[in-house]
Amino acid sequence: MVNTDELKGKIAAKRMNQTKLAKVIGISGGTLTARLKKGVFQSDEIEKIVEALALSDADAIRIFFSR
Repeated sequence: MVNTDELKGKIAAKRMNQTKLAKVIGISGGTLTARLKKGVFQSDEIEKIVEALALSDADAIRIFFSR
């Protein structure tokens, strides 16, 4: 399950919002909202988010792969 609170914090720290992030990773804002609510992302979306937010490996693992 995705740590959505931490992910939202990283989005804000990069001075982005969900709409901008969705555009950068190539999905709609509604799709990103739904993914955040469910806490589930596709692997290609995770890769794009990690790149867009310049997440460290440790941050990415903590956000996307920890319980």
